[in-house]
Amino acid sequence: MRDFLSRRYIGGQPLAGRIAGLLCAILIAICSAKLYGADDVQAEALRHLPLDAVLARLPGLPSRGLVPSESVAYETPAGLLFVYKRAGALFLRQISQRSKPAPDVPLLGGFVARMDPMANGIIVRTIGRGNVHQVIVMTSDGASAGSYLNAFEDASGPLVDATRGGPIGGSSFRLDCVPEAGCRVVAYGKWTDITNCWVRTYDWTGVALIETDTDAARYTLSRTEELANTSKSSDPMPVFLRAADTSVAVAKYLDQHLPLAAIQLCKDVLQLLNDPSRSIKRTAATPESFQDEQFTEDLRRGTAIIHNLLGKSYEASGSPIQADTEFRLAAELDPLSFRK
Repeated sequence: MRDFLSRRYIGGQPLAGRIAGLLCAILIAICSAKLYGADDVQAEALRHLPLDAVLARLPGLPSRGLVPSESVAYETPAGLLFVYKRAGALFLRQISQRSKPAPDVPLLGGFVARMDPMANGIIVRTIGRGNVHQVIVMTSDGASAGSYLNAFEDASGPLVDATRGGPIGGSSFRLDCVPEAGCRVVAYGKWTDITNCWVRTYDWTGVALIETDTDAARYTLSRTEELANTSKSSDPMPVFLRAADTSVAVAKYLDQHLPLAAIQLCKDVLQLLNDPSRSIKRTAATPESFQDEQFTEDLRRGTAIIHNLLGKSYEASGSPIQADTEFRLAAELDPLSFRK
C-alpha cells in the first residue's frame, strides 16, 4: 500500500488523475485504519501523510507489516509526531489536538536512525528537570557517515529547535539520565582512528541543549575501556581489526596518562595473537591457495604492531629498558614498518 504513497498525485496531471489519486489516498487511509486499528500510531500517521511522500522508517525493517514501535511515529497526549520522506529529504510533522497545524520541520540526513537502546527514531521524554517533555529525533546520512541528534523544546507545543544552532553531529549518542536530575546527551566520534576519538556532552539549561563538556573525561575513559574490552575479547576476530582497536585504545589510555592500563592491554592482546584460533583469516579478497600465507603474514604484522604499542606504553610509564626491548621485537618482526 505504501508504494502508492511514493507516487506523485499532484502537479502537472489532469483533474481526473488528481481525483483518482485523492480517492486512492483515502482508500489507503481507511485500509490502514482497519489493518492496524483506529488507535494505531502508524495508521494515524498515514492518515496525515502528504500525498507525494512516504512514511519514513528505521533502516533494515520491512516496508510492510510495521508495528508502532518500529514505525517512525510517536503519539503524545498533545497529538502526533512522525517523520516522512519527500524527494529524498526528511521532515518532521506535528499534528496537534490543541493548536493549528505547525509548519513541517526539515531534518538533516536521508535516513532515520536510532539511539541505542531506544527502538524508535523519535524519543519524547523529560531531559531536564520538571515535567516538560522534550523531543529528540535521530537521523543519519548512512551507517558509516554518522548521525544527527535533532532536539526540540516542548512536545506539547510548537516544534522549536532546542540546540540553538542546528542538530548535534556524531557517530553515536547516548542519554545518561539520573532520577530527578535530568538527562545528559553524550555524543561520540567514530573512534576508528585517533583523530576521531572525541566525546562531547550536552546539558539541558532549561531552554536549550548546550555543549558543556561536563564529565567528558569520565565518558572518554568509559569509551576507552569499552574499546579495550573489544580488543582483548577472546572471540575470534580479524587480526587487523584487533590491532586497529588496540592502537586506538592504547593511544587514548596514554592521552589520559594511564600507561599501566595500556601495558596490560597490550600483554592481553599479545596472548590472543599467539593463539591462531583467536584470529580469523581474510577470505573475501584472498585466493584460497594464499589464505594460509596471508594469515601468517597478518599475525606477524599484527604482533609487531602490538609490540611497538607496548614499547610506547613502557616509554610513557618511565621504563626505557622494557620499551627498547619491545621496539626491538617490533623491528625484528616487521623491519619495514618499525626500525630499531
